[in-house]
Amino acid sequence: MDRFRYSNATIEDLLVDLKDYFPAQVSIDNWKSSWLESPSLNVFESVWDPSNVSQSATLKLYQYPFSSDYNTLRWHKFQVAFFDENASIVDEKTVLVSPTTNLTQITYDGTNEVKAIFVNYNDEDFLENYIDSQSLQFFLANIDMIKDDLTRSLIWFNLSQLNKQTLMRLDDYVSFIVEKLFDEPQIYVINQLLTDLFVYLSSFLVE
Repeated sequence: MDRFRYSNATIEDLLVDLKDYFPAQVSIDNWKSSWLESPSLNVFESVWDPSNVSQSATLKLYQYPFSSDYNTLRWHKFQVAFFDENASIVDEKTVLVSPTTNLTQITYDGTNEVKAIFVNYNDEDFLENYIDSQSLQFFLANIDMIKDDLTRSLIWFNLSQLNKQTLMRLDDYVSFIVEKLFDEPQIYVINQLLTDLFVYLSSFLVE
């Protein structure tokens, strides 16, 4: 604040100051090119085996471009949350993803009998998370058991995005809304999801 008092800072000034906070292997020039100068975003898909209850179970995270028109892969840093049968988070992993490959593998403790995982827990990254089928079914049945408001809200909105991307059957999503949404204690979540659903359904009427 002192250095730029009564003057203007440029994006280059910001990047110079940010550089010391980047992981050593991350080129700030590459980050600038991919994040600030390239359009679209990235999709993450998860592959894991819920029956693997070893201490070195493997989670595979695949990064893809969101659109075939843009092929940019990026550096990402986010957290993954692991849920048990009570919808409690039993483990968290911080993941650093490189743009040089679309596959990142991490190990986690399968003895926790993980029933679901959630990518970008705490919402610290900008990405599209395509929830895997195992986790999807778990969240559809148990979202009301998740105690943390932020975590539950993020999962609600993630499920809404899956519906918009036609990765869920519309009738399944509507049934889920009818069964679970009105037990949601956060009114802003109810309002936003009903608005999104109304806009989504209205688009079919317009067509």
